[in-house]
Amino acid sequence: MGRCIFSVAGDGDLKALTEKEYSHEGELQRLLERHPELLAGDQIDPVTPRRWLLVTRECHIPTAEGAGGWVDLLFVDQDGVPTLVEVKRSSDTRLRREVVGQMLEYAAHAALYWQADRLRATFEAFCKEKGMDPEEMLHHLLSEVDPDLDSDGFWEKVDANLRSGRLRLLFVADAIPPELRRTIEFLNEQMSPAEVLAVEVRQFAGDDLTTLVPTVLGLTGKGEAKHARGRGQRKWNEASFMRDIEEKHGPDALRTARRLLDWLKPQVSHIYWGTGMTEGSFVPVIVDDDGMRHPLLRCGTGRPSVQIYFQVFKEHGLLDEGERDQLRQDLNQIEEIHIPSTAIDRYPSIPLLALADDNAFELFKAAYRRVIEVIHRSARS
Repeated sequence: MGRCIFSVAGDGDLKALTEKEYSHEGELQRLLERHPELLAGDQIDPVTPRRWLLVTRECHIPTAEGAGGWVDLLFVDQDGVPTLVEVKRSSDTRLRREVVGQMLEYAAHAALYWQADRLRATFEAFCKEKGMDPEEMLHHLLSEVDPDLDSDGFWEKVDANLRSGRLRLLFVADAIPPELRRTIEFLNEQMSPAEVLAVEVRQFAGDDLTTLVPTVLGLTGKGEAKHARGRGQRKWNEASFMRDIEEKHGPDALRTARRLLDWLKPQVSHIYWGTGMTEGSFVPVIVDDDGMRHPLLRCGTGRPSVQIYFQVFKEHGLLDEGERDQLRQDLNQIEEIHIPSTAIDRYPSIPLLALADDNAFELFKAAYRRVIEVIHRSARS
C-alpha cells in the first residue's frame, strides 16, 4: 500500500499516517459491527443518508439443497432494505471474481427463502446476546425518519422488500481492485431493484492515531437513475417542490421554504433535488476541492421539516463535538425547536414552520452561517 495522509497536531506539527492492511477480515468486520456509519450511508444517498440497523453477524442463507451459506454481516436500512455485507481484505484473491458469484447466489436465495419474521427473530436473538433492547435499537433507527412507524410496520416493509427483490449488496474491503469496481458498476447499472456497491474502508495509522476513510464505489449516473425508476421515484425540481409544499401545507410553508432555499443557493455548490415518490426534498451541498460532497440539511414537503445533518458534520470531520453542540444550542434559541443533546451525532428534524417568523429565521441563519463558514474553510484547506 504505502499511501500517506497527514494530520495537523494541536501544536501545528504535521504527523504522517501510513496506510496499513487489516490484520484479518475479522478486524474490519468488528469495526463495521460497532460503527455501521463506516458504510458511508451519506455517500450512498446524499438526500436521505442511509442509516443502519445490524440484524446479525454471520447470517445463514438457506438454499434448495439445504447447505446454504453465511453472509458476513446483515443490516437493514431505515426503509427496511436488507443489506448484505461481505468483507474481504484486498490481499485476498477471491475478491476479484469468486466473491461476486458468491454474493449473487446469496442475494438470489435470500430473496427466495428469507422471511421477515425469521429476520426479526434473528435480530431479537442477536440483541439479547449483546445485552441490547431490540425495540430501543429499532426506535433509534426510525425516530428521525418515521417516528409513527411501529415494529410490526417496519418488519412488514422488510418483508415487502424481500418479496420484490429489493436488496443491497455491499462488498467491503480496505481497497477494491479495479476489475471488481468495474464489475460492480456494470451490475449496479443492470440490476433493479437490487443495488450492488462497494465500500473501501482504508486504514491509516501512525503513533497512537488510527484514521479510517470510507469511500463508496460503483455509483454511476446510469445506475442511480435506474434505481430511482425501479423504486418508483420521481425527480423533483424547484417548481414541483414549491407547488407540492403549498398544496399540502399552505402559503406560510411555501414562503418559508422559498426563503430558506433563496438564502442557501448563493452559499453552496449546488442544490440536490430528491427522488421521493410522494415527498419532495432538497439538500444544499458544498463540494470541496477533492470533489467530496458535504450536504448541510434536508428540507422536505412531507411534514414539512428541516433535517439537521449533525452526523454528516461529524463523519466528514467538519464540526467537532463542541461545535455541533453549539449549533444545537443556537437552534434551540428558536421557539418550537428543542433538539436534545443526544442528537448531535444523528439527523434530528425541526418543523419548517418554526422558521416562519422573521426573528426565528434570522436566528437560524446566524446559527447556520457559522457552520457554512467552517465548511468552506475546510473545503479550501
